[in-house]
Amino acid sequence: MARTAHRDMTKGAIWKNILFFALPAMCSSLFQQLYNTVDGIVVGNHVSQNALSAVSGCAPATSLLLSIAIGLSTGGGVVVAQYFGGKRTNEMRRTVSTLAITLFVLGLCLSLFGVCFSGFLVSTLLGVKDPEVLELSVLYFRIFSCGMVFSFLYNVINASLRALGDSKSLLLLQVFSSLLHICLDLLFVLKFNWGVAGVATASCIAQFCCLCFSVVYALKRYPVFRFKREEFVFDKTIFKFILRLGIPSAIEHSVVSLGQLFVQRLVNSFGPNTMASFGVGHRIENYTMLPLFAFNSGLSTFVGQNIGAGQLDRAKKGIKVTVPMTVIFTLVMMPVLYFLGPSISALFGIEGEALRQCITQLRYMAFVLVVFAIYNPTIGFLNGSGDAMWATAASFTSLGVRVITAYVAVYLLGGDYRFVWATQPIGWFFAATVGYSRFFTGGWKKKALVKYEEKAAKAQAAETPSEA
Repeated sequence: MARTAHRDMTKGAIWKNILFFALPAMCSSLFQQLYNTVDGIVVGNHVSQNALSAVSGCAPATSLLLSIAIGLSTGGGVVVAQYFGGKRTNEMRRTVSTLAITLFVLGLCLSLFGVCFSGFLVSTLLGVKDPEVLELSVLYFRIFSCGMVFSFLYNVINASLRALGDSKSLLLLQVFSSLLHICLDLLFVLKFNWGVAGVATASCIAQFCCLCFSVVYALKRYPVFRFKREEFVFDKTIFKFILRLGIPSAIEHSVVSLGQLFVQRLVNSFGPNTMASFGVGHRIENYTMLPLFAFNSGLSTFVGQNIGAGQLDRAKKGIKVTVPMTVIFTLVMMPVLYFLGPSISALFGIEGEALRQCITQLRYMAFVLVVFAIYNPTIGFLNGSGDAMWATAASFTSLGVRVITAYVAVYLLGGDYRFVWATQPIGWFFAATVGYSRFFTGGWKKKALVKYEEKAAKAQAAETPSEA
């Protein structure tokens, strides 16, 4: 049998399990952010600042559509993780095939939706007013939407490998995708002069190639993914499990993306300078958040596997170990963001008022990121335990409070662009209250997938007549 790279988190030191999963996941996200950064630097320096505003301004809309794939795959990944922890291989296979069929159909539909309604999404939802920025934004979004179905299918492989604890393979796949994306960016923009169309085309091609390589890798490395034709099925019962966990997660990610969309709309109302500065600042902030999201993913997998194995006390210890690690990583990154942020911002080609706004934003965020480091692990824990509704409630609280306070500050109190990002830690604080209240009351213990299965098995046994 081929050597596998999965990690069984139901045994061994807790901090090592989570940290050693998080480190490759962190590097994987780093490469993902790297090509986003190259996008911005290439567009900002070799096309125009308006082009940079267009690409940055589309991010919430693209995230909103992809949030469905991320949410459902997260739910499917929790199901896979709990089956893996319970050593139930057949159910794992049926989960993967059901998830793949579901996300393919949804991805195809949303790709068509994005192509057909790109003008509406950019002009109405994002509120882009500048004619040149609007034209470039619609062009970018329409091309990007063509490759959305590839992203949906890649999320199936991503969630499945993550559920098995195989973050190292995800790192290698992300490195390949990022390097390819960067090379195509440089080719299409610098050589062919395609502008924002080149950036979007590079993204589509990179997504397709990454999907192909991830499928080949999964089939070669893991026998469990080698389906015969009759084994690749759509299981209605497992589909219900995926929806039970995936819909709240999809809502959670959609709420986050929708909240970001409203924030971006507020940003867009201040004009191209603020659009460019906020886009650059957000890209740089994401680097400091990489460790936090990686630990979130590691904790989610850890909790899912241990609950699947019936080890609830061990699962509970996971968050108590993770929070100190996220705080330590954040304290290390804070001075980097404060002192190096201005120099990194200048690499994107922004200057004058846009650069000044970006520096102000980064130096403020350097002091408040620790609030996010304390809050974010609750999302990973609740998702991993199958308590997705409360994870959604926490995310909704975070974005809802931020959006409401920002709009009130700007439109009712006459505040300026600074309230767009100054209100963010307020949302994090209230969300942490929601997340930790659920953790300490222990309601998440009732959400283990095995409980649903036991009920289904008893119901099925009751309906099946006994043999004579």
